Amino acid sequence: MCYFLEMLNTEPAVMLYYWVMIFPAKGRTMKKHAAAIILIISIALIVSGCSSQIPAINGADVTQVSIPVNSTIFDGKGNEVSKLFDKENREYVPLAGIPDYLVKAFVVTEDQRFYEHSGVDAKGIFRALYRDVTSQSLREGASTITQQVAKNAFLTQEKTIGRKLSEMAIAIELEQDYTKEQILEMYVNLIYFGEGVYGVKTAAQQYFGKDVKDVSISEAAMLAGLPKAPSAYSPRRDMTKAEERRNVVLNLMREHGVISAEQALKAEREQIKLAPGRRPANNEHRAYMDYVVKEASQLLQVDEASVRSGGYRIYTSFNSAVQRVVNESVSSHKFSDDRAGRGVEVGMAVLKPRTGSIVAVYGGRTYQARGFNRATAYFQPGSVLKPLAAYAPAIETKGWKPYDRITDAPTTFDGYTPKNYGERYFGNVTLYEALSRSLNVPAVYLLHDVGIEAGARIVQAAGIELDPKDKGLSLALGGMTRGASPLQLAQAYSAFANHGKVPNAHAIVEIQDRNGKTIYKTEAVQKQIMEPETADTISEMLQGVITEPFGTGRNAYFGKPAAGKTGTTQVPTLGTEANKDAWFVGYTSDFVTAIHVGFDQTDREHYLSNGGGREPAELFSTVMRQVYGN
Repeated sequence: MCYFLEMLNTEPAVMLYYWVMIFPAKGRTMKKHAAAIILIISIALIVSGCSSQIPAINGADVTQVSIPVNSTIFDGKGNEVSKLFDKENREYVPLAGIPDYLVKAFVVTEDQRFYEHSGVDAKGIFRALYRDVTSQSLREGASTITQQVAKNAFLTQEKTIGRKLSEMAIAIELEQDYTKEQILEMYVNLIYFGEGVYGVKTAAQQYFGKDVKDVSISEAAMLAGLPKAPSAYSPRRDMTKAEERRNVVLNLMREHGVISAEQALKAEREQIKLAPGRRPANNEHRAYMDYVVKEASQLLQVDEASVRSGGYRIYTSFNSAVQRVVNESVSSHKFSDDRAGRGVEVGMAVLKPRTGSIVAVYGGRTYQARGFNRATAYFQPGSVLKPLAAYAPAIETKGWKPYDRITDAPTTFDGYTPKNYGERYFGNVTLYEALSRSLNVPAVYLLHDVGIEAGARIVQAAGIELDPKDKGLSLALGGMTRGASPLQLAQAYSAFANHGKVPNAHAIVEIQDRNGKTIYKTEAVQKQIMEPETADTISEMLQGVITEPFGTGRNAYFGKPAAGKTGTTQVPTLGTEANKDAWFVGYTSDFVTAIHVGFDQTDREHYLSNGGGREPAELFSTVMRQVYGN
């Protein structure tokens, strides 16, 4: 008999159902008898043991009710900065955190025999389903609180007899596995209250702007009246109708001794004060929060939806002050290559060089939630790779020094002939000047001198992935198959700011599960990829990029000691004055900032006309001036 629920989907059962429900006139008495027979058999079968088969029928384990709960992200100071959810906006609250009169308001409104039945209120079910069938409709409800938990936790919202019987069977099983208090706690956290919010804690905040423990009797009655028809009884949509519904609930509360007549009258007279409508999502840190979700997904080995709805408490190194400066700096900057209908895009990452803690992420001027994050997207790095691929290995392995001289002239190396920007050559120059001017020939000379593997080793050790095809002399100039992201380059340049040690770039410091148990904690990991003397020498040379009159990054100067490197890549079909990518990666003792500027799609109408990374360098200067307050 336990296969009765599955039989409801067979052709004879469906035909009987439609016969009873559709034909309105003939044999009405006979149909009523048939309806009664269907109901009696259905409930009898469920009560007689069919519920034990529900896990198999529905593919769900009723002993494991999982309620999606918002995850919370905290900044570096422990302040809450973002709530995450996947499909359902819900914050969990234990029953002990809800006023007793609110809990009882739900009971007297939704299921007055809750403490008497075993999941299914037979009297109510017979009445409701009999009316459904004899009136040729499925309008009557009469679901118990336990049935509503069953429906919301395990079933779809479709209105069919098969789904209703499954709901009843699961409800009986739930009553066997959980106490009434546990079922009530599930209910108040599962149900929908309108305006995109689930659960009574989220609803109290949404409608009244307060914690659920602080709602008044009047507000409690209004909340308890919402689940029946959240849209129709929404106080924001129709306060008069919402108050009428509230008064019905207050009357039920009075009749069942939850509140006194005096309390009911006072609550009816109370003027409901609504909180402002839902505030728009904070756009200032969307890219950072999306990155946190991706990082948590990798760390916990779950999908991103599970991160958002798992009730996690995620502690990060996010710095709202730095993020605000980054956002304002980009929004106030006048990009000379902006075009009508399509502007220049920006990706930026800021981290601490000693710890690798990511403090700010800028995903783009047109960044959309869960969209294309230009701080983690890959672009051709150009000359910003020179210190890693050519200069550091030359100093490290061959003992080159900043003021050793090198020839800058047209040269062919093993069939490869690099050209300087604008095909200008400076003859006999020091390494210091060659790097400050970002000359191409000396960089290729150095990589050729030390060997491609030596350059590739440092690049990869710094955290930048290389394709086997990247291992050529063009690597000295940033020639790569895939490219690198601003975040990767910020981590890589940390080696120069941190005396040769590269930290593991990360946003997440700690993750707790919904019960407050720590399930992940970051460990400070630093890898020595070059000698401290090598890193310090590179830093000395990269300061010249900013401070020297001939330095390509002189626009990055902001009045305090800093080092950095520009980089550009050209659009091959448009000549030397048309650039595809512009970079500046700069650092102080406190922060490493990598900035990429460019169009998402480069064509004859959309390209960068300014060489040498001028605009990224200017952005670096603007950000650092404000961060350091000068």
